[in-house]
Amino acid sequence: MNRSYWILLGLFITLFSLIVFGIISSKNDKRLLFDCSKVTSAVVIDKYRIRSRGHFIRYSFVVNEKEYNRSKSLKKKDEVQFFNIGDTIEIRYSCKTPKVSTPTFTSKWK
Repeated sequence: MNRSYWILLGLFITLFSLIVFGIISSKNDKRLLFDCSKVTSAVVIDKYRIRSRGHFIRYSFVVNEKEYNRSKSLKKKDEVQFFNIGDTIEIRYSCKTPKVSTPTFTSKWK
């Protein structure tokens, strides 16, 4: 077998592994939030766009005197207008691993 076959096979295996890792990581985060989570306030510290991936907000929150910064993708472009830097949002974070969090977005849609 020639060299290009092995290169393509290696790329395929790498891509497949990254996709599987992403799926497992996402399911693990959801499980952590489902098992035990708490609600707190966070501050929007940035909003930005990544070409071909969409719009994101970056937020900061404090749990047990430790600061965490996380990002969340927004499903629709129109949702960006609801957030300004400095806004306070409600988030849900894992009791076991506070860096796992997600905005509830309920306060913005009321």
